[in-house]
This record gives sequence, structure tokens and C-alpha cells, in this order.
Amino acid sequence: MKCALVCKAWAQFSVDPSLWRRMSVAARTLTANHLSAIARRQPEALILDWTNVGKRQLGWLIIRLPQLRELSLQGINIASVLSLRTCMCPPLSSLDLSFVTGLNDASIRDILSPPPDSRPGLVDTKSRLRNLRTLKLAGSSITDVALRYITQHLPRLTTLDLSSCTRLTDAGIAQLTTPPAGSVDLLQSLNLSNCSRITDTSLEHLSRCVALSRLDMRHSPHVSAQAVAKFVNKSKLNLRILDGKLVLRAT
Repeated sequence: MKCALVCKAWAQFSVDPSLWRRMSVAARTLTANHLSAIARRQPEALILDWTNVGKRQLGWLIIRLPQLRELSLQGINIASVLSLRTCMCPPLSSLDLSFVTGLNDASIRDILSPPPDSRPGLVDTKSRLRNLRTLKLAGSSITDVALRYITQHLPRLTTLDLSSCTRLTDAGIAQLTTPPAGSVDLLQSLNLSNCSRITDTSLEHLSRCVALSRLDMRHSPHVSAQAVAKFVNKSKLNLRILDGKLVLRAT
């Protein structure tokens, strides 16, 4: 940003979108000037973690960022997140809703439902977030019900973070891994660390996920090291165990 103060030519060059593919305004108090600056730079990845962004502000912003593919909203209020449910939401591939205040089953349903509005000549009958490949919900109060919505609306997921979602059970993981859920063939990374109700049974369900090459079960007290070892031995992906219950593909 300091380069923009040198002269008018540098100021013009400084807002070239190629220089701003990734923007972060995390933990800042956002103003209208911040939003205008973001819209002018057209980032492909935007981090708004722990900001005061409101529903109207985020709604105003996302319809002006058609090239946006990665969005991080950690720690903001759920009311703001719900502004994503519009036909003008860009086709995101990555969405981080970790520690969003008020995120629960009902809000997951609302976020992933088809938009209530429409564009002239086109009505969306599917979720605008259906192209998501990465979804992070760490620290939320979702239950197994939310996993049913995820399998219904997000067929392309490869990375899912459910760490510290302490209300999830083995039944939810079973839903996630039961055909025809896309997770069975596509899921590559799953974080279930600090999930206190998950047990060894979930590992039996996850053995159906043929592409799963990263699995974090650390600090999940009802998951045994023996069950993790059995999961690794059954896999055909040359997996290894690190730090007790962290499973990674050997390089």
C-alpha cells in the first residue's frame, strides 16, 4: 500500500488485480473504504477472519467479487454468513466458517440451500456453494444433522474440517461415508480432532473413503491408537501415523 503513495502511476499499478490475488484484513475494524478497496482489487482469496463485517457489508462485497474462489470468515457472526445465500454468490471452492458465532444445523441448512432470489432468465435450483472442495467448520455446535445437509449439497468436497465439533457422533460420520455421498470417492482430508463423541466405529466407516490420505483424530478420547493402526493397515494409500492419531500419506 505504501507504493501507491509514490505517484499517480504507481497508485494505478498498485491496484492491479494480479498483485492482489490473496487479501487479508483479519482482525480489523472494517470501514466503507476497506470494502471499496477490496472490491477494486478483485482478489481470488479473501480473509475476513475476526472482523466486524456485517450482513449488508458482506452482501455488498460478494456480489462485486465474481472471481472470488476462497473465502475465510472465521469468528464472525452467523447473520453475516447468511448473506452468502444469494444467486450472486461467486462459485467458491473454499469456505472457512470456523468458530462462527451461532453456526448450527439450521444455519448450515440455510447456507447450503438454493438461493431465495434469482437473476433474470435464470433460477438456481441448487446451492451456489455446490462447487466447494474445502469446508471448515471447526468449533461449531453442529450435530450429525448438518452432515446430512453437507452430503446432500456438496458433492465435490475433498477437505472437511470438523475439529472441536463436540456434538458429532459416529452416526454422522456414517452418513458422510455412505453411498451415494461424493465423500466416499473424493474426500482426501478430514479433521476430527477434539471430537469427544467420536469412537473407533467412525474409523470403520471411514475405511470406505478410498482417497482419504489425511485424517486427524488427535485429542478425540474415545478413538484408540489400535483402531487407528488398523485403519492404516487396511488402506491402500501407503499411510503412516504421526503424533499418535494423525494419519498422513507417506511421501
